[in-house]
Amino acid sequence: MRDVAGSGSIPDGERIAGFFTMDIAAEVRVLQRFRLYSQVGNATNAAFVSSQRPFGIRPGAPLTVMVGVKAHILP
Repeated sequence: MRDVAGSGSIPDGERIAGFFTMDIAAEVRVLQRFRLYSQVGNATNAAFVSSQRPFGIRPGAPLTVMVGVKAHILP
């Protein structure tokens, strides 16, 4: 992937290696107005470079897990 706008071949100093991440999300209704949800970001916990500019190499997001309850209180 290109780190700087342009066209044609990518110089080595402007190249970011390709990577694969997987996000997972689920939601289930437990009562009429309540739902449980879960989200997992970067489920494979892959380490990757997301950018090199403007201040050097920036890593991608780590494994992130979020769970919660959604309540629908209005009819």
